[in-house]
Amino acid sequence: MARRAATICAASLRRIEYIRTYYQQSSGQPAVLLQRVALSATVDDPAGVAQRYLQDDTSDQSADTAEYEIVSVPGRRELEAELGDMAGLHDLAMHITRRAGAPLAVRKALLFCNTRGEVEQTAAFLRGHLPFDVSVFVHYSNLDAKLRREVESDFAAASVAICVCTSTLNWASTLVRLMTWC
Repeated sequence: MARRAATICAASLRRIEYIRTYYQQSSGQPAVLLQRVALSATVDDPAGVAQRYLQDDTSDQSADTAEYEIVSVPGRRELEAELGDMAGLHDLAMHITRRAGAPLAVRKALLFCNTRGEVEQTAAFLRGHLPFDVSVFVHYSNLDAKLRREVESDFAAASVAICVCTSTLNWASTLVRLMTWC
């Protein structure tokens, strides 16, 4: 799904650049291409992604002479993840409750869902079924930008919190900011 979205975005950028170049040429302005910037906290192969989505289609450049620069921050932050079989939201609530009571209790968690409907359903269920005090937030692309920033800030400030979200939380540097604050 993420690759499809990236492909659509790349195609849209090419179309925007074509229209912009046409306008610049027809109005006598010098043709200046748009600068593309791609950010991610989770890309395994940044050079491959850059070559696939940031390469200028009109050039004959090889990957060795590409007109993009990959910037990475040294070091890594270890993330703890646990995968388990769950048949429904009751199993999820039991799993979270068990993790919260463990010797190294989890203070914050990100729960990823496929759709905003699943996000809202999961968050509503957890708010009513967890036997401890926890702030439960939702985060997805259709939320107003101001509200998304409030959710990010409130999640970071909460001592015990769960953010139920779609993969859009990963876009740009949101996830990096949240993980730094946790």
